[in-house]
Amino acid sequence: MASQIAYPFTGGHRHSPASAELRVGAPINGIVLGWTSIEYSGKLEPELLSGNHPDPIGMTLGRAAYDASIEVYLAEFFQQFIAPLGRGWAEKYLDFTVTYSENGFDTVCDHLIGVRLTGFEAAIGNDAAGLKRKIPLKLLKILTNNVDMLNVPLTGVQT
Repeated sequence: MASQIAYPFTGGHRHSPASAELRVGAPINGIVLGWTSIEYSGKLEPELLSGNHPDPIGMTLGRAAYDASIEVYLAEFFQQFIAPLGRGWAEKYLDFTVTYSENGFDTVCDHLIGVRLTGFEAAIGNDAAGLKRKIPLKLLKILTNNVDMLNVPLTGVQT
């Protein structure tokens, strides 16, 4: 159970980007540095069922949909993603763990499962900003603090 948050909170700092750590599983196996943003979402998309009345008569359970992207500096893109993954890097599956920790708060871990890097976007402007690559991600599942958003998750074994 999560601890209670005191208001006003004077026991440390509230969460910020510096509170987040990104760890990527095999074959990268480590903490990724040099990322500037990571965005991810999970949603359940139910379908409304209608009869011959203007009001819906119900809805289906729906389909789970997950989406994500990460932005990293150019050098880290090559050193921490492309080099360890090698040829065919967009075909390989990874697991990401994003951990949020700050003194006075419970640690929260989100697990992005079955992640594939599906491409990249590069932009070069006439300014002093560091060069970055935005990487769109496709994934199979997100567990937010080890909790599935579905009551009955997909399980089974390969036969």
